[in-house]
Amino acid sequence: MAELRILDFNGTQVSFVVGGRTVLVCVSELSKSLTKAQQPSRWLATKQAKELIRQISQMKRIQVESLVNVRHGGVINGTWMYAEVAVAYAKWLSPEIGKNCSEGIKEVIGVKTSK
Repeated sequence: MAELRILDFNGTQVSFVVGGRTVLVCVSELSKSLTKAQQPSRWLATKQAKELIRQISQMKRIQVESLVNVRHGGVINGTWMYAEVAVAYAKWLSPEIGKNCSEGIKEVIGVKTSK
């Protein structure tokens, strides 16, 4: 059963949905205070993002549509990304956001990290 977890990244609340070892990250929340040029849709339009998503889809045998999901309205609205895709997007935003996202994913699945 999936569980919603919310972590604080330097004052920004970021939601994670955890189901076993699968984690989805609400990247809309990661980019809330950033410019339009840094929004998820901008990154998703890049050649690098498309190639990364295609590779993860093949490697994990997960449909591309399941790796990135945009939800409008409701309790869990926003752009949700599979963990590996979310980390790549977060690193594109900044090294610090990438590190926070990666550590947040480890925390929600119960992996010990050294900070």
